Amino acid sequence: MKRDMELIRKILLQAESGADGYCPAIRVDGYDESQTGYHCYLIVTMGFAIGEAGTGDTGPNYRMTYLTAAGHDFIDAVRDDTVWKRTSGLVKAAVTSVSIDLLKEVATHYAKEQMGLKEE
Repeated sequence: MKRDMELIRKILLQAESGADGYCPAIRVDGYDESQTGYHCYLIVTMGFAIGEAGTGDTGPNYRMTYLTAAGHDFIDAVRDDTVWKRTSGLVKAAVTSVSIDLLKEVATHYAKEQMGLKEE
């Protein structure tokens, strides 16, 4: 299964909405349980959330419990829909795949640009 950055963003946004910082059960329209579970696993292994292995026969399936500071930082960089659309559009036009770190860097650049801050 390929990593889907749009799904990662949707999962993180949904996880952030949990009361008291606790992640709710994650379900994303248009994605099945195996896709969501695998991407929760990726999010945990990237250090964006704390989680635990789930049970089932759909492959890696983690239940996220809390976002980490790195998870909040990433979501802050890609939260704005305009920044996200510009970031993902540029990435799709330029390369076939991109690392999380580069994606965050591009999103941060666009966010700074929107605020009128110049890169040094």
